[in-house]
Amino acid sequence: MKLFLFIFTSLYLWACHPLWARPEYALKTTTVNCNACHLNPFGSGARTIFGKTYGSFGLKLAPYSKQDLFSADFRAVGYLPQTKKVLTSGFLPMNVQGTLNAPLSTLVSDDMEDVTPSNLVINFNLSEMNTSPGETFLLVAPTEKIQILLGQFVKPFGLLTDEHRTFVRMQTKTTLMDLESGVGMAHQLFDTLHIDLSYTNNTLPSSRFNSEPTWNKLVNLRWTPYSLPIMVGASTSSTERPSKPDSYAQSIYGGISFDRATDFKVPVTFLLEASRAKGWTAEMTPYTSYFMNTSTDAAFYNSVIKKTSLGFYGQLIWNLSQRMSVLYKFDQLLLDEKYPADAFERHGFGVNYNINSNLIFQVRAEYAQNGRKDLDQTTRSAIDTLFFVLRAWM
Repeated sequence: MKLFLFIFTSLYLWACHPLWARPEYALKTTTVNCNACHLNPFGSGARTIFGKTYGSFGLKLAPYSKQDLFSADFRAVGYLPQTKKVLTSGFLPMNVQGTLNAPLSTLVSDDMEDVTPSNLVINFNLSEMNTSPGETFLLVAPTEKIQILLGQFVKPFGLLTDEHRTFVRMQTKTTLMDLESGVGMAHQLFDTLHIDLSYTNNTLPSSRFNSEPTWNKLVNLRWTPYSLPIMVGASTSSTERPSKPDSYAQSIYGGISFDRATDFKVPVTFLLEASRAKGWTAEMTPYTSYFMNTSTDAAFYNSVIKKTSLGFYGQLIWNLSQRMSVLYKFDQLLLDEKYPADAFERHGFGVNYNINSNLIFQVRAEYAQNGRKDLDQTTRSAIDTLFFVLRAWM
């Protein structure tokens, strides 16, 4: 039983870490600053009261959710692989997270006009299999349009969606497992134009007693015009390492809201992202094993270590009713841009159902295609799966 829990949890540890930033909401409401709904202006983690209210889809919000001093997130996952080669399956709790939001400025003075607004945000994962600090940062707002973060946070690269189990997130090492420490700034240049900047440090273990510091520079620009039902964004990131080749990644992303285009008669949103990265194998660890067995597939692994990779992501969301939505999701990753036939692809079809304002059930069937038939076909990128997610929050 313990072995089953370990294998199962390892399989989904990064796949179901909670992130509920919703680009489709920002696109629908022409919001460019994620701080409208999240404590973090980069768009991840705990939500503000407004974010909780908007995310409840008009359903009655629970009394304990009508505050943003403390929030919690619980997620349970069910996994059913559609193959006899992988025997692990089941349903178990995965995440229990708590977030504390301490408004430091109100502790200093009741006169907010004389004090720069500042908050200390502390997140911790209390689940049995993953007990570790999450996003923890000091947030300072010197002006209404500028917010500065100091601490540990998720980098604002590409589309931050609630489903980060996507190839572009793994490819560019921007999943929620990839927290980095440093300084970040979110600046609303104009009402429809937003820019994020970050300079962070991440420690990659190079041996048991030594570690190698890495420094990452990132710029993210996002534009959501009032007059058009679209969102357009671009991200660029580069990482410097002392003893390994430097790596870089770029992303172009966007979306269209048919809601806004049709005066809210067609409740459909389409999101798209294309990314290009080099040095991905050094950055992707531990996600490399998702696509190949580095022992049996060593030749392929070594052939793509220094190559430039391409990733593509698409998602179509259709809100059928106040409680239910359906979606189609597409992932593709070319580990070597010169060999498109070797692409890894995944198609996902699912349903999201809001049981109430604080409880959501998701189910999705995923169909995998591996362009390299000579690779290990028991890796997760080659297996058709059916999985369920039950999420509760406050």
